[in-house]
Amino acid sequence: MHPDPETLQEWNDNYKNAPSTKIKPGLRALAEGQSSLSLMAKSPWNTSNIYQRNQIGCGDCWVWTNTAAAEIALSASQNITQRLSVQAFNSCWLNGKKRACCGGDPTTFANFYTAMQQYMLPWLNANAKFADGFVSPCDTSSLACSAIGASPQYIVTSMTASRVETANQTSGVPAVNIKAVLANNQAVTYAMTLATKAAWDAFYDFWDNQDETAVFDPGQYSGQTYGSDGGGGGHEMLIVGYIDLDATHRYWVVLNSWGGSTNRPNGVWLLNMETNYDAYYVDKSGNNQNMQGFWTIDVAFSIPTDVGSLDVTLQPASAVDRGAKWQVDGGGWQAGGTTMAGLSPGSHTVSFSSISGYTTPASQTVTVSQGATTSATAAYALGMNAGAVLTPLDVPTVTDVPGFNAGFAEQFTDASALDHWTQNSFAAWSVTNGYASVTGTSSGNYFNLAYADKDFSTLDYSVRIRRTGKNADADFNAIYFRGTSTPQDSYGDWNAGYWFAYSNNGYFTIYKAQNAAWTCLVNQTQTSAIVPIDWNVLRVTASGSSLQFFINGTSVYSLTDATLSSGQVGIEMSDADGGTLDVASAMLSTALPAGASSAGADQPGPSPATPQGKPGTAQAR
Repeated sequence: MHPDPETLQEWNDNYKNAPSTKIKPGLRALAEGQSSLSLMAKSPWNTSNIYQRNQIGCGDCWVWTNTAAAEIALSASQNITQRLSVQAFNSCWLNGKKRACCGGDPTTFANFYTAMQQYMLPWLNANAKFADGFVSPCDTSSLACSAIGASPQYIVTSMTASRVETANQTSGVPAVNIKAVLANNQAVTYAMTLATKAAWDAFYDFWDNQDETAVFDPGQYSGQTYGSDGGGGGHEMLIVGYIDLDATHRYWVVLNSWGGSTNRPNGVWLLNMETNYDAYYVDKSGNNQNMQGFWTIDVAFSIPTDVGSLDVTLQPASAVDRGAKWQVDGGGWQAGGTTMAGLSPGSHTVSFSSISGYTTPASQTVTVSQGATTSATAAYALGMNAGAVLTPLDVPTVTDVPGFNAGFAEQFTDASALDHWTQNSFAAWSVTNGYASVTGTSSGNYFNLAYADKDFSTLDYSVRIRRTGKNADADFNAIYFRGTSTPQDSYGDWNAGYWFAYSNNGYFTIYKAQNAAWTCLVNQTQTSAIVPIDWNVLRVTASGSSLQFFINGTSVYSLTDATLSSGQVGIEMSDADGGTLDVASAMLSTALPAGASSAGADQPGPSPATPQGKPGTAQAR
């Protein structure tokens, strides 16, 4: 956030006036004897969901940070490891009008949960997942408080924000104090203020281009005047552990709220433990202010005793990997293996999400008992019908699958999968964690894969992709079909093909190219079918001149165009602003489902206002 001087002064005053953290006897000595500690095992965030831990354009880093501290407290005290809703705070703090995206501090956070709303809500309650990513700083929340499901909930019996003493201390004492707080299973909120644009550019470069073994020390920018080069701002993050091996290897492990990427799969960075804890910046009045603040929140939860819990296991693992989820009584979606606490005793209906390529299990009626955890299991059945929405299926990585009518079913289980694809020269793709990935550098180029130098005419083609990274909100992610991948221009564009793309800020667009000349068929159009910063399935069916386009099973457009009758298929990432594109699967059948040839009935022909030239970035409207 880039607060005005008055807001910055308010936060400074709150920090100076906060009570000093009370450290239990013996914890300092205990902490001094430990070479490392991590609270991440008590955090619900991991490599599989860290991409969702992304504030995007909203300046609510302070809500993400202190909510994460509360998550660790919930796990430590109640043995419940579950993501809590950031959106609930944004929407309910003075009914969303107090503008959480405008910044804040731990004192404000704790006051809300003690004086206004004495409970916290799971992330997976109805409408409780983060929705304010595209809210401009200082605008009101995008979601009403009343729209968020209030059950289950975790009662907050107390919450206090306090200051961990680090400034004006004897050498070594600040680190011991922070370690002692961590040893008490309390994470430490780290508030970093960098006074200039140059300092922030250095941190952005560090975050974007170095990995999780690299170290950053904000103390090097001590003494700068706030806003002297037109920049300056503050950011809150969470210290979740440390490494203290010897005099030259002493670091704090800091969890950020900028998502994850190939170079930061855990969403963390290392802060120099030997930083200058007395580092300061000069405010507009000429006063020295702390550059680095260290807080903790002491929170106590209670779980109602007249309720029970439910644990649902989903099978097979491949279905879980592809997004299978469950819900209770029509509430928020839960991941397999999640325990939902706070359910009233009695009968509840458990239903399951639909995922392409699998038969959805039938809903189950389960009985929850007071004070006990009920377990249930549901199995997704693999479907191989050619007329299905062809997304991820449990088949080996192969080039041709007879059941797919001379098409293919590609799952990126190992590096050999890339042997079936031709990469252009701008970036190297790799296969890790069951998907192919490429990471951008804000080059302005296009990184793409072309399938096997093989042409298709009639087709049902779908690709499951995910774009992550703090700067990748508006960049387009696309599939090609009926294309010619060579020669490519200086930016990596194909010579010909239809191009169907979406962006994380909710827009899709459709173009075609002939001899490297690009024509817009469907201008940038907003749709709720897109899931921001998460997996999306792009699908197209083509039969003759009839083309249909789908996102996550929703038909978003149909048109008639006879320009291109056959060609290659491919996958592409626009690298205008960096970030990472992951590809989980790519499937193609040359047999179409019934009714797929009726395209053009809904929206015939190209849309009006057809700008020339292919976009790399979605334009805000």
